[in-house]
Amino acid sequence: MTDTNIIPVGNGLVVANQDNSIRLHNTELANVGCGSCVMDANGQCPHPDHAKKQVICDDMTEFLFSLVETGDTASALWEKYHIYIARLEVSKDYQDYKRLQRKIALMEKALKNCKEEEGSEQLSRKLDDLKMDKNAAKLWWVKLNQHVVLSLQKVVDREVKDKGSGRMPGILSAKTINFNLGDSKKIEDKKC
Repeated sequence: MTDTNIIPVGNGLVVANQDNSIRLHNTELANVGCGSCVMDANGQCPHPDHAKKQVICDDMTEFLFSLVETGDTASALWEKYHIYIARLEVSKDYQDYKRLQRKIALMEKALKNCKEEEGSEQLSRKLDDLKMDKNAAKLWWVKLNQHVVLSLQKVVDREVKDKGSGRMPGILSAKTINFNLGDSKKIEDKKC
Protein backbone atom coordinates (compact mmCIF):
# COMPACT_ATOMS: atom_id res chain seq x y z
CA MET A 1 0.00 0.00 0.00
CA THR A 2 1.21 3.46 -0.76
CA ASP A 3 0.88 6.24 1.82
CA THR A 4 -0.25 3.80 4.47
CA ASN A 5 -1.40 4.91 7.89
CA ILE A 6 -1.42 2.53 10.85
CA ILE A 7 -4.00 3.76 13.32
CA PRO A 8 -4.59 2.28 16.79
CA VAL A 9 -8.31 1.93 17.40
CA GLY A 10 -9.90 0.60 20.57
CA ASN A 11 -8.83 -3.02 20.73
CA GLY A 12 -6.81 -3.29 17.52
CA LEU A 13 -5.15 -1.55 14.61
CA VAL A 14 -6.38 -0.24 11.29
CA VAL A 15 -4.13 0.05 8.29
CA ALA A 16 -5.60 2.52 5.84
CA ASN A 17 -4.87 4.43 2.69
CA GLN A 18 -7.03 6.18 0.12
CA ASP A 19 -8.12 2.86 -1.48
CA ASN A 20 -9.08 0.62 1.44
CA SER A 21 -8.59 -0.17 5.09
CA ILE A 22 -8.05 -3.35 7.08
CA ARG A 23 -8.81 -3.71 10.76
CA LEU A 24 -7.07 -6.32 12.90
CA HIS A 25 -8.12 -7.09 16.45
CA ASN A 26 -5.50 -7.29 19.23
CA THR A 27 -6.27 -11.00 19.60
CA GLU A 28 -5.17 -11.60 16.00
CA LEU A 29 -2.13 -9.39 16.45
CA ALA A 30 -1.14 -11.22 19.65
CA ASN A 31 -0.87 -14.44 17.61
CA VAL A 32 1.97 -12.93 15.59
CA GLY A 33 3.18 -10.32 18.07
CA CYS A 34 5.84 -10.23 20.73
CA GLY A 35 4.67 -13.40 22.48
CA SER A 36 5.17 -15.52 19.37
CA CYS A 37 7.16 -13.23 17.08
CA VAL A 38 8.55 -14.81 13.93
CA MET A 39 11.37 -12.27 13.94
CA ASP A 40 12.38 -13.31 17.46
CA ALA A 41 12.16 -17.01 16.58
CA ASN A 42 14.61 -16.42 13.73
CA GLY A 43 16.99 -14.21 15.70
CA GLN A 44 16.00 -11.05 13.79
CA CYS A 45 14.02 -9.19 16.43
CA PRO A 46 15.33 -5.65 16.91
CA HIS A 47 13.80 -5.61 20.41
CA PRO A 48 14.54 -8.97 22.11
CA ASP A 49 14.00 -7.31 25.50
CA HIS A 50 10.37 -6.51 24.52
CA ALA A 51 9.43 -10.15 24.19
CA LYS A 52 6.04 -10.84 25.75
CA LYS A 53 5.73 -7.30 27.18
CA GLN A 54 3.43 -5.87 24.53
CA VAL A 55 0.90 -7.20 22.05
CA ILE A 56 2.97 -6.34 18.96
CA CYS A 57 5.92 -4.03 18.40
CA ASP A 58 6.00 -1.25 15.79
CA ASP A 59 8.59 -3.10 13.66
CA MET A 60 6.45 -6.22 13.42
CA THR A 61 3.37 -4.10 12.73
CA GLU A 62 5.14 -2.33 9.89
CA PHE A 63 6.38 -5.63 8.47
CA LEU A 64 2.95 -7.23 8.73
CA PHE A 65 1.22 -4.33 7.03
CA SER A 66 3.97 -4.09 4.38
CA LEU A 67 2.46 -7.29 2.96
CA VAL A 68 -0.81 -5.48 2.24
CA GLU A 69 -1.44 -4.36 -1.31
CA THR A 70 -4.22 -2.19 -2.68
CA GLY A 71 -7.54 -4.01 -2.56
CA ASP A 72 -6.36 -6.66 -0.08
CA THR A 73 -8.55 -7.89 2.74
CA ALA A 74 -7.54 -9.14 6.17
CA SER A 75 -7.74 -12.69 4.80
CA ALA A 76 -5.31 -11.84 1.99
CA LEU A 77 -2.93 -10.30 4.54
CA TRP A 78 -3.00 -13.41 6.72
CA GLU A 79 -2.58 -15.65 3.69
CA LYS A 80 0.56 -13.75 2.65
CA TYR A 81 1.88 -13.79 6.21
CA HIS A 82 1.40 -17.53 6.62
CA ILE A 83 3.02 -18.18 3.24
CA TYR A 84 5.96 -16.11 4.50
CA ILE A 85 6.13 -18.21 7.68
CA ALA A 86 5.99 -21.42 5.63
CA ARG A 87 8.83 -20.14 3.44
CA LEU A 88 10.94 -19.50 6.53
CA GLU A 89 10.19 -23.00 7.77
CA VAL A 90 11.15 -24.45 4.38
CA SER A 91 14.54 -22.77 4.74
CA LYS A 92 15.00 -24.17 8.24
CA ASP A 93 14.00 -27.66 7.15
CA TYR A 94 16.45 -27.54 4.26
CA GLN A 95 19.22 -26.35 6.59
CA ASP A 96 18.44 -29.28 8.92
CA TYR A 97 18.56 -31.66 5.97
CA LYS A 98 21.96 -30.33 4.83
CA ARG A 99 23.32 -30.45 8.42
CA LEU A 100 22.28 -34.09 8.76
CA GLN A 101 23.78 -34.87 5.38
CA ARG A 102 27.17 -33.46 6.50
CA LYS A 103 26.97 -35.31 9.80
CA ILE A 104 26.25 -38.58 7.98
CA ALA A 105 29.25 -38.07 5.68
CA LEU A 106 31.50 -37.56 8.72
CA MET A 107 30.11 -40.64 10.47
CA GLU A 108 30.56 -42.77 7.35
CA LYS A 109 34.22 -41.68 7.25
CA ALA A 110 34.59 -42.50 10.93
CA LEU A 111 32.95 -45.89 10.39
CA LYS A 112 35.46 -46.76 7.67
CA ASN A 113 38.33 -45.86 10.00
CA CYS A 114 36.84 -47.67 13.03
CA LYS A 115 38.40 -51.08 13.65
CA GLU A 116 36.67 -52.04 16.90
CA GLU A 117 33.62 -54.18 16.39
CA GLU A 118 31.80 -52.74 19.43
CA GLY A 119 32.47 -49.16 18.43
CA SER A 120 31.64 -49.76 14.80
CA GLU A 121 28.35 -51.46 15.68
CA GLN A 122 27.28 -48.56 17.86
CA LEU A 123 28.43 -46.07 15.24
CA SER A 124 26.55 -48.03 12.59
CA ARG A 125 23.30 -47.78 14.62
CA LYS A 126 23.79 -44.04 15.09
CA LEU A 127 24.45 -43.72 11.37
CA ASP A 128 21.22 -45.58 10.55
CA ASP A 129 19.30 -43.30 12.93
CA LEU A 130 20.82 -40.22 11.30
CA LYS A 131 19.91 -41.50 7.85
CA MET A 132 16.31 -41.98 8.97
CA ASP A 133 16.30 -38.46 10.44
CA LYS A 134 17.75 -37.12 7.17
CA ASN A 135 15.05 -38.84 5.13
CA ALA A 136 12.35 -37.53 7.47
CA ALA A 137 13.78 -34.00 7.20
CA LYS A 138 13.84 -34.31 3.42
CA LEU A 139 10.22 -35.48 3.33
CA TRP A 140 9.10 -32.60 5.58
CA TRP A 141 11.07 -30.14 3.47
CA VAL A 142 9.62 -31.45 0.20
CA LYS A 143 6.06 -31.48 1.55
CA LEU A 144 6.28 -27.98 3.01
CA ASN A 145 8.04 -26.66 -0.08
CA GLN A 146 5.25 -28.10 -2.23
CA HIS A 147 2.68 -26.40 0.02
CA VAL A 148 4.47 -23.05 -0.36
CA VAL A 149 4.71 -23.39 -4.13
CA LEU A 150 1.01 -24.29 -4.44
CA SER A 151 0.02 -21.42 -2.13
CA LEU A 152 2.08 -18.95 -4.13
CA GLN A 153 0.59 -20.31 -7.34
CA LYS A 154 -2.93 -19.69 -5.99
CA VAL A 155 -1.98 -16.10 -5.20
CA VAL A 156 -0.48 -15.60 -8.66
CA ASP A 157 -3.49 -17.21 -10.37
CA ARG A 158 -5.85 -14.94 -8.45
CA GLU A 159 -3.78 -11.85 -9.32
CA VAL A 160 -3.66 -12.79 -13.01
CA LYS A 161 -7.40 -13.49 -12.99
CA ASP A 162 -8.11 -10.12 -11.34
CA LYS A 163 -5.92 -8.24 -13.84
CA GLY A 164 -7.31 -9.97 -16.90
CA SER A 165 -10.95 -10.23 -15.98
CA GLY A 166 -12.34 -6.93 -17.14
CA ARG A 167 -16.12 -7.10 -17.27
CA MET A 168 -17.40 -7.56 -20.78
CA PRO A 169 -20.71 -6.09 -21.81
CA GLY A 170 -23.82 -8.15 -22.39
CA ILE A 171 -24.05 -11.90 -22.49
CA LEU A 172 -20.26 -12.35 -22.44
CA SER A 173 -20.16 -11.21 -18.81
CA ALA A 174 -22.50 -14.00 -17.69
CA LYS A 175 -20.95 -16.72 -15.54
CA THR A 176 -23.22 -19.39 -17.07
CA ILE A 177 -24.70 -19.05 -20.50
CA ASN A 178 -28.11 -20.59 -21.08
CA PHE A 179 -27.96 -21.96 -24.62
CA ASN A 180 -31.67 -22.80 -24.51
CA LEU A 181 -32.72 -19.16 -24.62
CA GLY A 182 -33.27 -19.09 -28.36
CA ASP A 183 -34.90 -22.53 -28.50
CA SER A 184 -37.64 -22.00 -25.89
CA LYS A 185 -40.37 -22.78 -28.47
CA LYS A 186 -38.76 -26.18 -29.27
CA ILE A 187 -38.45 -27.02 -25.55
CA GLU A 188 -42.15 -26.23 -24.99
CA ASP A 189 -43.11 -28.40 -27.98
CA LYS A 190 -41.13 -31.36 -26.59
CA LYS A 191 -42.89 -31.16 -23.24
CA CYS A 192 -46.30 -31.69 -24.86
